[in-house]
Amino acid sequence: MKDSRYAAVKAVITTGGIKNFKDVFTIIPISVVHKDTNIHYATLHRRIHDVRLLTLENFVKIAALIEIEPEILVSLALADLPKKKGK
Repeated sequence: MKDSRYAAVKAVITTGGIKNFKDVFTIIPISVVHKDTNIHYATLHRRIHDVRLLTLENFVKIAALIEIEPEILVSLALADLPKKKGK
């Protein structure tokens, strides 16, 4: 049975309450997502804290659990990237 916190994440994302990818894991623990996606805990933890390491497959798996489009998670992950300073 899927954890009910995925529905909570979906609700918060669709209402605009989550502004970056890391915020997803304030609602649902990394340990739950790691078990449901079969991504090793340490690997998932590292990738969440450096979103550049996430693969498209990771986004697809997590989005499927939340029942949203992967593109939404990608856009949240892009918000986690450091902003480049202009010249």
